[in-house]
Amino acid sequence: MKNALYTLVVLIIAGIILAIINPKLSKDKSDIRYVLGPSVPIETLKDGYTIYAQQLNIYNIGDVEAKNLLISLRGDITSVDVPKDIEKDVFSIYKEGIDITNISYSSLLPARSLRISIRTKSKGISSSEIYISHSQGKGKEGLEIGYGYLIKALANFAVIVYVLFTLVWVLYGAKSLYVERLERQVKHESLYILKKKRPIIISKEKWSKLRYEAIDVLTSIPYHFSKLEDTFCYKILNSEKGDYLSVEEWETILSRADKAMVELYERQTMMEIYNHEKLIDILKIPKPENITDSTWNKIVKNFSDSFVYSKLRKIKYLSSLSSNLLEDIKANRPNGITQKSWDEYIAYLQTLYIQNIYYRLYLSVNPIEYLDNQDKSVLDNELLVDMGKRAYEIMISKYFIRDKDDAKKFLELEKPEWMIKGDYDKLVDTAKKIQKLDIIIEENESLKKRLYSDSINLAERVELLDKKLEFLHKLLNEDPSVIDRVEDHTNLFSVGNYENLKKLATYIKKLAASKEI
Repeated sequence: MKNALYTLVVLIIAGIILAIINPKLSKDKSDIRYVLGPSVPIETLKDGYTIYAQQLNIYNIGDVEAKNLLISLRGDITSVDVPKDIEKDVFSIYKEGIDITNISYSSLLPARSLRISIRTKSKGISSSEIYISHSQGKGKEGLEIGYGYLIKALANFAVIVYVLFTLVWVLYGAKSLYVERLERQVKHESLYILKKKRPIIISKEKWSKLRYEAIDVLTSIPYHFSKLEDTFCYKILNSEKGDYLSVEEWETILSRADKAMVELYERQTMMEIYNHEKLIDILKIPKPENITDSTWNKIVKNFSDSFVYSKLRKIKYLSSLSSNLLEDIKANRPNGITQKSWDEYIAYLQTLYIQNIYYRLYLSVNPIEYLDNQDKSVLDNELLVDMGKRAYEIMISKYFIRDKDDAKKFLELEKPEWMIKGDYDKLVDTAKKIQKLDIIIEENESLKKRLYSDSINLAERVELLDKKLEFLHKLLNEDPSVIDRVEDHTNLFSVGNYENLKKLATYIKKLAASKEI
């Protein structure tokens, strides 16, 4: 890249020099130059003559148009071919004497050229046999010493610089394309890059970088894989170092593959987490020979946890007690599962088993009989004692005596075989007490009714007495005639008392009349 930049600087400098010198040398005039090519035999005639071909190149390196060009060629010329520089140009060819051929050309613009093909019977013509004139002077041979030579030398130098620059950039571009191809192969043909020798045009630093990038690709986690054994990391950890790898590269590959195996196992496990049978197949995958113990232990732990999770997710909480649960509790630990994970798994299953039994004790009609029918081989003595107590408590709670009817029914039953005599005696005593209490309650209710009836009668008597006193008060103090307004249904007194009151009222009236007289 630096060489290409240097070449570019040189080319720019050369261009600047040409731009400065060229206008000064050919300012405001046309300058015709010609270059005669070598003669080349192209055909042998029947009469023994050989036809030679030459090319005459004519250039206008000046600043203005060269008009009325006259090109005179001396020699045994058989034919001349003059292609037009531009379509509007006009030219003519004519002979002058025996050995002079003239070409009259209308004009030649600046920076334009003519390429005239000449055929002769001789060995061609030389530069001395060419004469060119135009409206502003004569044509000169391009290699002539002087300003023309200097200009041509500079032009040739510029061309060489340009060619070299172009070559450098072509080579640089070709190298860039090749490097891009190698970079693509790093991504898609990584192993090919590792097995390939360093190309001459690739530096050691660049080649080392490409190889380590290929190692990164090979030891990366693939987006999709069907079998863990088919991954590069698993295969390389079961392989020996290839001759195409350096010790440093081999150690790098082993280190990265070792780290990648943890995630590869996790992804393979997650893909099969709902398929217990395929998880068993993963257990059977052999340990890679070159994997480190710490990495393998981590893989085993992670897999053990996932394996236990897979089995636990199938268990339905508080479902009917199944033989499968007991079989899992009694099953042997599979190879590849850590003892710690297996112990935690069995402990969890036992917890579910115990919870299930307790739950069913409350639902059972006869919890003692239900408990006797369960497999208690996986339970310890402390749990068995507690379950027995719980079953007994649930069973005896069914004999709840709430009223005299419950008491009567219980007393009519015989003592259950499973019931402790002390508890039975307490229930009998409770039933009898409830019966006695019921009698007391009935007597109390009867007494309440009598008291209520008596209180009603007393109130009525008091009210009647108040009315009688009020009537007597009116009769004696206010209006004796009140006795005349008493109707049969409102009479408060008995017949005898009422008659006496009527007599009293008559007496009071007479007494009142005598006082008025």
